[in-house]
Amino acid sequence: MARKARRSSIRSAGRAEEAVILAHARALLDHPERAVPRCEGGCVLFSPIKAAEKAVRRIHAHREDAAKLQKAARREGNRIARGYAATLLVASETKLAYLANLKLPTGTVVSYALRGKATPHVLAGLQHHTDRELRLLSVFPYVKRRGLHVYSLEDGLVCTGAKPRPPAAFVDEKLDALGARRDAANPALARCPHAAAGDRDLVVLTWKSAGVAIELCEDCLDDEGNSLAEVYVHVSMPSPWKDWRAEVRLAPLAKAGARAGDAAPAASTPRDVEERYLKLGLNDAAFLADARSRLAATLEAGSGLRIVAGRTDYGRDVDALATALDATPLERHALAAALDDHTKPVVVLDRPSVARVLEAVWPERGRAALAAIGGEEAAKLHRAESTAAEIPDVLRRADALAGRARVEAALPRYAALPPLPAFADKAARLYRAKGRDDLLRFLAGDRPAKERAVALAFLKALGAAQTQAWRFSGLDEDGANFVLEPARDLLEGPPENYHRALAELSRRAGVIETFEPVR
Repeated sequence: MARKARRSSIRSAGRAEEAVILAHARALLDHPERAVPRCEGGCVLFSPIKAAEKAVRRIHAHREDAAKLQKAARREGNRIARGYAATLLVASETKLAYLANLKLPTGTVVSYALRGKATPHVLAGLQHHTDRELRLLSVFPYVKRRGLHVYSLEDGLVCTGAKPRPPAAFVDEKLDALGARRDAANPALARCPHAAAGDRDLVVLTWKSAGVAIELCEDCLDDEGNSLAEVYVHVSMPSPWKDWRAEVRLAPLAKAGARAGDAAPAASTPRDVEERYLKLGLNDAAFLADARSRLAATLEAGSGLRIVAGRTDYGRDVDALATALDATPLERHALAAALDDHTKPVVVLDRPSVARVLEAVWPERGRAALAAIGGEEAAKLHRAESTAAEIPDVLRRADALAGRARVEAALPRYAALPPLPAFADKAARLYRAKGRDDLLRFLAGDRPAKERAVALAFLKALGAAQTQAWRFSGLDEDGANFVLEPARDLLEGPPENYHRALAELSRRAGVIETFEPVR
């Protein structure tokens, strides 16, 4: 959509720009019809386009007369014709010493050759008439003053006078650019390939003058921009947004679970939001997000637990939600603890996941979820401001605390142990609570001489001794083989045999002190 541009400084012409402008000017010398829009539809009173047609024919007849061209470039009343005369003067030159600039609202700078008293943006439009967007600059004065409606097609400009009447070819081209095809049974409806299924949110654009409604799903909308910009860029009219209506049509919620309910879609798009979108103040994503946020607010205003994730209403069925989100056993535990006693709706419309559902209730129910996993120690991990990206890690930490608590509950407790049994006990408990990797990290450091054989025995039990053999002597090897059997029992044996294995390992390692569990 061409807008008023401002003239800036004069500067020396670059060779590439000079060649382009000269080529375009010479093309108009041979094809004067390219300088004037074609008339289709009703004209305004004393049509400037009709006047331009007559004046351009007259000026073209004098294309070899430099004096008459100079006079027309200064005094011709029709702005398009005056710009045409000035451009013919440019066409007769072999070199352009200087060029002027127009800076468009988009920041684009357009170069043109200034001659006579022709209007700068008319000159810029004519001297770039092969560019579908820039050629619209040539009609801007009459769009603003006379309310013309002009469309830029592949083969030139079309003016439809005082009313918007987009040419059929223009409409078909723009539908194709938007990825929409007309419905065979209803030509007044055009859709993207996914819209007919009825299970997606749609942006519905009604092109009034074209008599067509366009339905586009999120996947077919502009990723970052506004789809209407694809149309506006090739039109020039007083208020292009007045030729359109726009709304978001949300897909109905699917049902899941025995007690799932219906949800009415959000109310019609507010006029102020629609207007912002039509004037390109909102992109497609923001337009959709506004409608979804209003739907979420409507759903959240209810009472009692009602879970809506994605586009499925689960009612109070936490198990169905967990299954749909492919929750792990740990995540199922957290969801059940967080939601079973929750008394408010939980709504996650976009990108549903276990973490995003938990995030919605985390300030109120996160502590209860962590306590259910790992008791009061795990509940201390709760931070109300935790995000969906952080919650999975908090759950894993809570589960690790629970694992350690389970290990401690199953194994005997000791008030005090001699140094070597204390080392073996710590290693075994670490393995049982956290696993192989944590024990390997614990054993990786240098150990005192009396602990080296026991450390190597644990490495052998884990099948990890070969890569670390260089750390140990032959004496360590002999000692490790002697205590290997009770070392394996400490790591993998049943809890009721734990004390017996620890005592046997200590005896074989030469510890003379005796010890007993306190329970």
